[in-house]
Amino acid sequence: MDDSWLITHARQTGDRYYDPGERLLRLPPNGNSVHTALDDMWVHPFRQSAAYALAVLESRTGGPAAEVLRRVARAQDADPTSPTYGVWSYVAEEPLAQMRRPDLNWADFIGHELLHVAVRHRDALPADVLDEVHGAIHRAATAIRRRDVHVAYTNIAAKGTFVTLAAGELLADDELLAYGRDRMERFFAEIDHRGIHEYNSPTYWLVTCAAMTAILRYVADARSRELACILHDRLWTHLVSRWHAATGQFGGPMSRAYASDLADNLPLHAYVAQATGYRAPFDALPDIGSRQPYHAIGLASAVVLRPEPPPAVVAALIGPGVIDERRELFETGAPDVVGTTWLGPAATLGSVSHADSWFQRRNLLCFWRSDDGPLWQNPVSYARLRVTKDDHDFVSGVFSSVQSGPHALWHVGLASPGGDRHVVRDEITGPTRLRSLRVSIEFGRLADPVVTVGGRVAGPSEGFTLDDEVAVRSGDVTVVLRFSGAEFGGRPAGSEPPRGRIRVDDAGRLLVDLDLLDAPEPVDVDLSRAGAVWAAGTVTVVEHVDDAATNAPTPRARLERLTDDCVRLTWTPGRRLDLRARTAVGTTQDHAATYQGLVDGVPITRERAEARG
Repeated sequence: MDDSWLITHARQTGDRYYDPGERLLRLPPNGNSVHTALDDMWVHPFRQSAAYALAVLESRTGGPAAEVLRRVARAQDADPTSPTYGVWSYVAEEPLAQMRRPDLNWADFIGHELLHVAVRHRDALPADVLDEVHGAIHRAATAIRRRDVHVAYTNIAAKGTFVTLAAGELLADDELLAYGRDRMERFFAEIDHRGIHEYNSPTYWLVTCAAMTAILRYVADARSRELACILHDRLWTHLVSRWHAATGQFGGPMSRAYASDLADNLPLHAYVAQATGYRAPFDALPDIGSRQPYHAIGLASAVVLRPEPPPAVVAALIGPGVIDERRELFETGAPDVVGTTWLGPAATLGSVSHADSWFQRRNLLCFWRSDDGPLWQNPVSYARLRVTKDDHDFVSGVFSSVQSGPHALWHVGLASPGGDRHVVRDEITGPTRLRSLRVSIEFGRLADPVVTVGGRVAGPSEGFTLDDEVAVRSGDVTVVLRFSGAEFGGRPAGSEPPRGRIRVDDAGRLLVDLDLLDAPEPVDVDLSRAGAVWAAGTVTVVEHVDDAATNAPTPRARLERLTDDCVRLTWTPGRRLDLRARTAVGTTQDHAATYQGLVDGVPITRERAEARG
């Protein structure tokens, strides 16, 4: 496998879906329902079509690149008075005015694709097509400058910085170039002083790192290149610090993830493989032909950048792996956001100190391999913690944790006001209807799992109490769960909710649920007046070598009520872990002010080394 093979794969995938009548690709639905109502039908998307045009040009074997580019350029909003000037709709079937919410990021994403084309293939395009591409780039860059997103919006801040810098130089637009330079300074200062807001995101790390790489490849401005080089190396170091060679995964926690398993993330998988020079274990990408076409078509956009990470990063990716614990300050704030990742011989466990419970979060995440065989050939087993309302991830859940090695102590509270499904778009400020509210440890892709409750084998639909130890074994790893306490509206755990149960959902995932509310019909609840709503527990990952456990399960954590609104959990599975968290429903600021995590009496926010053994 090499660069040309990936470009050929992208081109051939696009060829299969090309619709000459529309001069665009026609692709199956991808399930995005936030911005578009057309989430269940075949459509003609503009971003993937622009990426296909690049793949056609890179393949240098002829094809409809010019026709596609002319179609894409003309689909952009070109009205300077429009709030979506310089932006594209997702698909030809749904104009901007008909979208649920136009995605202003499309100026950044499609602008990036068109810059690849304009810089690399200006001589291969008819002059009139190149003029239209240049016009679309200028409108996209102008839209980015007008919008001026906060630089904490990591991936869009990075991509828009590249687009405005490159557009300013390409089009000799001094105003755009000056804006891009200023934004590069601000973006660098944000990461240098505050940290990475979108920490360890499989999807958006790639967007951010690719933008810095594109600046190094295409932008001439010396100061911008200097800052981009520093961030480029820092981003690679950030990613690889959680590389777990035994599973072939980047361990948790993850701020934003659509697919946690590297085998399900073809763009990142291919980018990392290219960065290693396609050396083992990245010398093959199993089942690449069955991966999602949206991902395959976009491969050329990353391949043309030819990433060159620091040598130490490449050595870590192709080496035998390490057994270690990594603790990293992701972002300063109130409180600081700290990630801890344990890299064991067979499994990895990661957790974040404090976060909401949006569906993209992987606040507590464990990986291990239940089957032998080549990496990524068989799905990796996982466990992760979720907070759900009526079976969808509930943003208002407030997760807190402290971790040492394979042991994590966690707590979940509830924020009000807070989001329902999305972090900014559907805030709940008053009474809401709900049927269920639960904290779940979700297990997926297991191989012949054995579940025990209190030491006895248990099956689906079996209940458990907070006094019971629940253990799930698959392959040579057992994940041991204990629950330390729970309340809903001041009602403690018992025969009625809050209560525990084991179930298997329609997707075949095993869930160890702690039901805080489980009503037969939806009920109206004012969460701001619900009083105490919380749950807490521990997770221990046990690795088995020659059928002997590498570490032993530990007793339940001790719970101490400090006030009516606050508890402290203490657990000593090895090092002493202390976690202070809010039990009463409160604002996100209330929860943040209460949080404290200690390891052996020391706040984890003071342990700022990249790694400790």
